[in-house]
Amino acid sequence: MKRNTLSTFSLRNVPVVTIRVGETSTAFHLHMDLLCDTSPFFKAAFTKDFKESSEKAMSLPEDDVDTFERFACWLYNQDIKLSGYDTNEGADERYMQLAMLYTLADKLVVTGLKNEAIKNLIETRSKAGHPPQQPIVTHGYSNSRENSSLRKFIVACHVWHIGYKWYDYDGTPGKLLEIPEFAVDLVIAMAKRVSGTVKSSPLLGDVSAYYEDVEEEVDVSKV
Repeated sequence: MKRNTLSTFSLRNVPVVTIRVGETSTAFHLHMDLLCDTSPFFKAAFTKDFKESSEKAMSLPEDDVDTFERFACWLYNQDIKLSGYDTNEGADERYMQLAMLYTLADKLVVTGLKNEAIKNLIETRSKAGHPPQQPIVTHGYSNSRENSSLRKFIVACHVWHIGYKWYDYDGTPGKLLEIPEFAVDLVIAMAKRVSGTVKSSPLLGDVSAYYEDVEEEVDVSKV
């Protein structure tokens, strides 16, 4: 799916839809054509025979308001507002913002934003020198699909950019038991490193290797 940009997209006389997000039902008023052109999830909701189509409104009570606002800003200007990474705390916050943005984009079937989130995650690891911590691992594995780029990023960080000392910490076995899918992926990736099947960190190569093909969007009939 090729996404229109504001340079080619007219906002004149375009209907507006209301998206209410989170437990607070915070309202976002967005141009329907731009939203549907970007997201097959919204296209299915607002152009098919659902109540959202007639009411021009939708509720997403389980989603995070700040994350949806980042999506809305990206929708209009292709820019993502994030925390800095000058400190470990700032890097942790930035990792979480990007992980949550990735999983929201996955839900909304917005591959371009998923790729942008991955690019920023890899850049954050490179510039901050601080790998994603357990909360990001938990969120990523609880809210993304098997073999997702987010999971691959998390595993690569732990295989190639965390010292082996991490595996000796008393708390590490418990952390791995909390997320068995992560533990399995980690073992497989570590075996490939030790055997020499993979000789260097994939995070140091071409970032686009982590991108998903925009043309291979999920069928909207299955959304």
